[in-house]
Amino acid sequence: MLRSSEIQCYLENDTSLCFPPLELPKGKTLLIKGNSGAGKTSFIHSIAGIIPLVSGEIEIKDFGKIVQNKVPRGWRKNAVTFVPQRPLFWPSLSVVDNVKLGQWSKGVSSENIFEVLEKLGILHVSKKPVNTLSYGQQQRLSVARALTSKAPLILADEPTGNLDSGNADSLFDLFIELQERVQQTFIVVTHNEQLALRGNHILQLSDGKLV
Repeated sequence: MLRSSEIQCYLENDTSLCFPPLELPKGKTLLIKGNSGAGKTSFIHSIAGIIPLVSGEIEIKDFGKIVQNKVPRGWRKNAVTFVPQRPLFWPSLSVVDNVKLGQWSKGVSSENIFEVLEKLGILHVSKKPVNTLSYGQQQRLSVARALTSKAPLILADEPTGNLDSGNADSLFDLFIELQERVQQTFIVVTHNEQLALRGNHILQLSDGKLV
């Protein structure tokens, strides 16, 4: 489903990072571990087409490939969905409206949106403005926007960072359900050792290298 050669990218501070080749089957979860500054976020930014490649290529079956700085049209809308560490919202709008206005949720039914909100434990705040939510609730809203997507690959950067252990477990339960039910594939950056054990594959990075 996802295949990449060894890829190299440059960051804003002129740091060069090289990442190992990767092949991930459809409907699986890859957990990426590593200390701060190891290159975890940069790696998934490369897959999302946010950071341009200097060399190498990244391919998602049926959606084309990124070759150096050339990203296929619609890549970040149709091929991948990204859950950032610091998500952006329309703060005065409701939870439901923020999901509906997300570019990834076009064509998604209200029933599906409410189902995802319920499983993430935020259905009871669905009509509240986002600026009244806790950080943990906002994080789950960011995940909800991604999970209503029909994109085959979901990239999540520390999606459990602001969640307690119970909500973190529930989130991974939902990831696993979607893997099995609709064959979505997940690449998740995490510092949580317990959750890392639940992935199908684990990648440990240090300075952009596999360890």
